[in-house]
Amino acid sequence: MQRIEVVGYTDRIGSASYNRALSTRRAEAVRSALVEGGVASGTIRAEGRGAAEPLVQCDQRSQPALIACLAPNRRVQISGRARID
Repeated sequence: MQRIEVVGYTDRIGSASYNRALSTRRAEAVRSALVEGGVASGTIRAEGRGAAEPLVQCDQRSQPALIACLAPNRRVQISGRARID
C-alpha cells in the first residue's frame, strides 16, 4: 500500500480565503506533476492549508523585505508511506 500526502502553504499576506485557495492550487500542481511522472493518482491526497504552520515569523516594515523574509512559508510539503505485503 502506498499513500502520498501533498500539502500546500502560503505566507500570511492576503486574505485567509485567497491563501487557502492558493495553497490548494500549489498542492494540486505538485500532485499533477507526480501523476504525470507515473505515480498512481489514487495514492495521492492534496490539501491546502493557507498560512497555517509558518516556518518563519517576519516583522520587516518594507513590503519587498517582508515578502523576501516570508518566502520559506510559501511551500509544498510531500510525505509518504509505503508498505510491502
